[in-house]
Amino acid sequence: MIGRTWVAAVLLVGCAAPAQVMPVAAPDASAWRREVLPLPQELTVRQVRRLTPGEVTIRGRAGAAGLERGALEAVVELFQSKTGVAPTGKGFEIVIGLLDADGRLEGIEVPEASRLQAVPNRDQAYVIQPVGTDRLVVAALADRGLYYGTRTLSQWLEAHLRPDLAEIPLASVVDWPDLEERGFWHMPVSLVPWLASMKMNRFFVIHHFAVEDTGIRPFSTYNELDEAVRKDWTPPYERAREYAAEVVPGPTHMDFWEARCPGYKEAFPHLIGKGEGAKDPFTFGRTFNQRVPCASHPDMVTILTGVMTGLAAQKASEIMVWMSEFPTAACECESCQKEGQFRAEARVTLAAWQEAKKAYPDLRLSLFFGRGGFLPPPDRRYPDDQIRDIAAALPPDVVLRASMGCDGPDDRLLAAFAAQGKRIARCNIVALTSAFLSEDIRARLAGIAAEHYIGAWQFTPGGYADSDSCRRLYNYRICALAEYGWNADGRSARDFAEAWACRQGFRDPAGFLAWIDAMAMPQAARLESCWPRQLYSSWFGRLWQMVSARRWDESLFKPAEIEPGIRKAEQALALAETLGDQDLIRASRQLLAYCRLEQA
Repeated sequence: MIGRTWVAAVLLVGCAAPAQVMPVAAPDASAWRREVLPLPQELTVRQVRRLTPGEVTIRGRAGAAGLERGALEAVVELFQSKTGVAPTGKGFEIVIGLLDADGRLEGIEVPEASRLQAVPNRDQAYVIQPVGTDRLVVAALADRGLYYGTRTLSQWLEAHLRPDLAEIPLASVVDWPDLEERGFWHMPVSLVPWLASMKMNRFFVIHHFAVEDTGIRPFSTYNELDEAVRKDWTPPYERAREYAAEVVPGPTHMDFWEARCPGYKEAFPHLIGKGEGAKDPFTFGRTFNQRVPCASHPDMVTILTGVMTGLAAQKASEIMVWMSEFPTAACECESCQKEGQFRAEARVTLAAWQEAKKAYPDLRLSLFFGRGGFLPPPDRRYPDDQIRDIAAALPPDVVLRASMGCDGPDDRLLAAFAAQGKRIARCNIVALTSAFLSEDIRARLAGIAAEHYIGAWQFTPGGYADSDSCRRLYNYRICALAEYGWNADGRSARDFAEAWACRQGFRDPAGFLAWIDAMAMPQAARLESCWPRQLYSSWFGRLWQMVSARRWDESLFKPAEIEPGIRKAEQALALAETLGDQDLIRASRQLLAYCRLEQA
């Protein structure tokens, strides 16, 4: 027994290898890269320190407060939870904090720190740099950048800390986001900590309002189905800032007010849009009465000011106001006809913002345009001349966030303004589904960044039972949005898949890659289009035409792909069962069933 204990002790010491500096070979460097998501813009790992946890200290900048202090404390807490000891040792230190005016941190000259002044979105940029072999520094110009730097470091520490060993990469990182805004609309707010851990930073929550005797009261579910979770996050604004994120509230589409805002039509009957042209013919008298307001009336400013000040009082820093959804409706009163429905909606929004700023001078504003309320064909869009005028007149500190219907006949209208420096973000990115696809996301976000838009916000569909189900259902594509919104050119789809598998804790990332390869077939894309929102443009939506003609339309559907697709789907199912992941098994079965549907 004594001999065995002595041998175990020797092995333990050998394993821990206190104060070792280990070189990193190329294959191992790739492994370190796989462990972080999103991939930093510049990352090199040439050496790793191997120590006992008791040799490590983690310290911050004297006087650190707010998010800077919170970022430091999160790393300390992670270290303690993984190792069981406080990081107060003497052999190696991690220093975390904001740079001073001379580009130093606690008197330490930080390599590469001077570059942060010139990178895009520098307030979100950071460096991680070794200073010798006994110190690693995480530094930034602003607290949000520092938070992101600690998130990158923490992803490594999560995988390389244990009670007997701390492996710390002597990594050289210079990192910044391609897009200033990386967000979601309609995402449950309780998922902010998870999403912010991947450097997502903007989350819109829709509000309705009630007109009451005491004034205008905005209210929201914060996209949370569970009442207890919703209560825990009410209001969400200051809590989100603990994760370097902003929850952005705002009133729903103006043509929803009449049907969905209690007391509005009774208190302001004169704001009901005039004439048949104010109505959405697809919804009015059917699902609900969707009708644009008489937007030129001064009382629109009264309502919007009340909503803005009500939300600002809850500590919201920005309000995103949604213009009417149905893009061809217009109030038929003389004033609205002369000004134009959407020019008027934008004008009263800006006027209300100026009023609200008298009480909340730092309040920021954004305008949202997103067509809807109809089923194509034909397609419909907002009036080009009005969108052009609104974008041209946009104040430099106001953001225009655009979904579909804003881009003119050639889909270039807003891109031209973004290239001129207007602050415009895109809100129509991709279909957020349970599919294990990422290349479309990479291409879309690379295009958005190349066209000088400041951000990309992803629509979050429903269909989930609770917030955890939302995370599980859309996990792969959400992570791809985080990856490519930060670094659009960093990873291939295959490299992303391997990194995702690593971050999810798969024991066999190579097996997951084989599964991804097996799932890659034309049928996978066709399956994604066979849901109600895209049905009209899919082969399934035109099946009756093909049946009538007794001939397949091979521009939509290729019979020669049927048998190979079934074989690949069967292979994917076998791989998924070997991996033992129920989500992969479900996806494989779904694709196999679809392939057999095409065969039938």
